[in-house]
Amino acid sequence: SSSDDDDYDKKKKNQQQMKKEEDNEESNDKSSNNAKKQKVPHGKIGFENLAKLIGKRWQNLDPERVEHYKILADKDMKRYKDEMEVFLTKQESDIAKEKKEVLLHQHPYPNGSFNDVPYPADGSKKRKI
Repeated sequence: SSSDDDDYDKKKKNQQQMKKEEDNEESNDKSSNNAKKQKVPHGKIGFENLAKLIGKRWQNLDPERVEHYKILADKDMKRYKDEMEVFLTKQESDIAKEKKEVLLHQHPYPNGSFNDVPYPADGSKKRKI
């Protein structure tokens, strides 16, 4: 019957298609070992095209909108600088505290004895403490 022949043909085509896909996957696995991989397109915009698109839109933006964004950028830069100043001041303060703690816990004479303090270079017999 012709419907059986059609079913057989469909199954045969489906098997052939699956075989082609398997062969493609195997060749892709082999080629993935190459130094430079071919990237599969994902339907999204690429970085280069995105940069071009943004550039074109920025060039075509009316001056009022450009000024608006520049004002926003200036405000954000001021906020950033203020936050960095606070952060860096705190960092310096923390470092100073750590150094002070280390110095407080160190023994003034490394070997634990006053006798280990050397005589001054000027030849006098007075030790500098």
